[in-house]
Amino acid sequence: MCSAQWYRATSTSAGCVSVAQSQTAVGWAGSSNNDQLYQTTNGGQSWSSRAAYTNPYDICHVWGPGTNYIWVVGSGGRCSNTTDNGATWYVRNTGVTFDLYGVSSPTNNPGIAYICGNMERILKSTNYGQSWITQWLQSGVVLNDIYAMSPSVVWACGSLNGGSYVISTTDGGTTWLSRATGSYGACTGLKPLSASFCYAVTDQGYMVTINGSNTEWIHVSDATALYQCWSNSSGQVYACGLNSNGGAVYKYLSGGSWVTQSLIPTTSSNMNDICFGSGSTNGVVVGGGGMYYTTNGGGIPCVEENTSNSGSDVPLFEVRPSLINSGVARIWLHSHECSEIPIAVYDCDGHLVDVIKVKNSELTPWRGCDKNGQKLSAGVYFLRASLSQRIETRKIVVVW
Repeated sequence: MCSAQWYRATSTSAGCVSVAQSQTAVGWAGSSNNDQLYQTTNGGQSWSSRAAYTNPYDICHVWGPGTNYIWVVGSGGRCSNTTDNGATWYVRNTGVTFDLYGVSSPTNNPGIAYICGNMERILKSTNYGQSWITQWLQSGVVLNDIYAMSPSVVWACGSLNGGSYVISTTDGGTTWLSRATGSYGACTGLKPLSASFCYAVTDQGYMVTINGSNTEWIHVSDATALYQCWSNSSGQVYACGLNSNGGAVYKYLSGGSWVTQSLIPTTSSNMNDICFGSGSTNGVVVGGGGMYYTTNGGGIPCVEENTSNSGSDVPLFEVRPSLINSGVARIWLHSHECSEIPIAVYDCDGHLVDVIKVKNSELTPWRGCDKNGQKLSAGVYFLRASLSQRIETRKIVVVW
């Protein structure tokens, strides 16, 4: 059964580095390509540029604790915020010239904000950014992300002397405690669920689960780098980043395994940020490949037989024969929109087993093997291709 998918948004912008959804439908995104802010009011299906935003710089992070309250930080210590849903923007003087990578404000108290970056410190404001104090100093630390669950409970992550590093406070920043360290790359994003439980990901494709004093590091599927993670209202865990085939979205399955939900067919199209609206399975992911959305949690990828969402009489791709019996199936790409697309191969449980790069106007062979070249077990498999908002699936049977 095809449970859910990610779709490319209309009016999309490449190069987005951050996204924030304050409600089911309302969200904001920032692009480093043109130093521009974008807003959606329909759950990420379309985006519009916000011309009222007049403080252009290299945007690094966008945070939306509520519909009216949005924070933006970026290069050179720059910070801006709005308290009226973007009608008026205020340029805030942080007192530093370091690059700022993260900003966060608790939903129930948007006047309090925390900022982190390439500055070996954390800044805090209690008056909507009108003034800032240095709250924490640590030599050798770069903090890439920060998350304020409440005025007193805050988590942050990054690197300490090149290693993985996660810290937290439960007293509003008077005391910060080290929660996780390791040699798994720099921590790039995190999503806490309580004062004692948090997920964080690294630029080497790892996720750490912190539960009290216990930590567990797991390499996520075929990820080469991860940049953010999220857990939605249903308790489902996601991560986004990059693998050898391009940008990717991952979802955690029971039993400790991960499934690749979506591939963005450009090798440089890393996906930088992911989030879900409050109390919702409506999600948005953004990155070098543009903006994508889901309306039902992303789910396990489509595994229906011979499906298409385009309504076109011309299929995106064909597979012949649809049964491999000690032979070879050949794949033909019909679309002329691109020269090559990746076709993901899933088993009946929705696990990604292989990715086939199919070039236009060429017959591409597939011999029923996984991504390591090993023969797959006999059974039913599904080949899935996506291009723009078009998604098609073909069934193939392997018999040895």
